[in-house]
Amino acid sequence: MATTSIKKNFVINSKKSALEIASKLVDVEKTVVPTLNRPRISRPVMSEQILSYFSESKSDRS
Repeated sequence: MATTSIKKNFVINSKKSALEIASKLVDVEKTVVPTLNRPRISRPVMSEQILSYFSESKSDRS
């Protein structure tokens, strides 16, 4: 008699945990996936700016 109730409880608990896991998986499927399409903060650098940076760094070394 005790083994039947243990088996029933095990089956009921297994079904409950399976339903909880399934509902969590469904929730994960509904979440928004982060993408790499982010706005860039950088701005284009002109060649004159690069030249002036390197000429400043050379003068700082000497």
